[in-house]
Amino acid sequence: KGATVTVTVVNTLTRDTGSLELAKSLTGGPADFDGPFALVYDCGAGFAGSRDVLAGASVSVPGIPTGSVCQVSEPVLPTAPVGYSFGEVTFNPTSGQVSITEKGATVTVTVVNTLTRDTGSLTITKTFNSGGSGFSGEFTMDYTCSIEDLVQVSGSVVVAAGATATVTGIPTGSVCSVTETAPPAVAGFVWAEPIITGSPTAEIDVETVREVDVVNTLTAIPTPPPPGPPQPVATVITAPQPGEDPPAVTITDPQPGVDPPPVEITAPQPGEESFPVAVAAGSQDGLFTRTPGRLFGGVLVAILAILAIAGIVAATASRSARSRYAK
Repeated sequence: KGATVTVTVVNTLTRDTGSLELAKSLTGGPADFDGPFALVYDCGAGFAGSRDVLAGASVSVPGIPTGSVCQVSEPVLPTAPVGYSFGEVTFNPTSGQVSITEKGATVTVTVVNTLTRDTGSLTITKTFNSGGSGFSGEFTMDYTCSIEDLVQVSGSVVVAAGATATVTGIPTGSVCSVTETAPPAVAGFVWAEPIITGSPTAEIDVETVREVDVVNTLTAIPTPPPPGPPQPVATVITAPQPGEDPPAVTITDPQPGVDPPPVEITAPQPGEESFPVAVAAGSQDGLFTRTPGRLFGGVLVAILAILAIAGIVAATASRSARSRYAK
């Protein structure tokens, strides 16, 4: 009697919670680069922190009370691979903010990063000396940019004389070589070998524009002088047989300062050899001079002298025979 018996009814209230999933998306960059990336979340007092996430993966942050509003950010990016740069960070949803509304539910925020290849530029300047040819055509310049013998970009640009063409989008670290497609032939002129300076270039970088200069020159082909008068050839004078008239002889006077050709007289008598008679311009050698009239006269006098001697010999022989006959 009088005792009190107590029954205690125990109830438990637990905080409804959900989960926040942090996902990482990366586009561009080398295939072997995946971070990690430090993603920061803030879902209220006691529920804030950071998680490292690899590209293409995700991590879950559980136990976040329902009703919480979570803000996700990426304040610090990892070091980009050599030759690449990160673009602006974007989120899905775009604000990077979500609410935990249902018990046991998982809400995801995806952080998107983009890596782009660092590039530089190359300029090709054309200098042209027409040589008075009037040529005003354009020139085709070919370029190839490689990293460790692996071609990154290649192509051609057309450059006018005195102009500059710019090639953009060349991956940094590339070394570029420039050549020239042979320009068309120009009548009366010849192309000199192009002079290309600055090729191959130093490595392309973001801040410095690499420069290549190409110089072309046209040179007139010298016009050959008009042909001069035909050069005389050796003249052969042959002593005639007794009783025959000597042949006509024409010897062309050489140009001033030009040595005349040799004149050869052939004696047909047995045992006698031909002998040359040299005629020098502006001088006299025996009967032959450089004056055509005097030259021919000298030859004629020589022939007449030969005939006269032959006549004297014949007359003497005839008188001797008549004397013997008279006796």
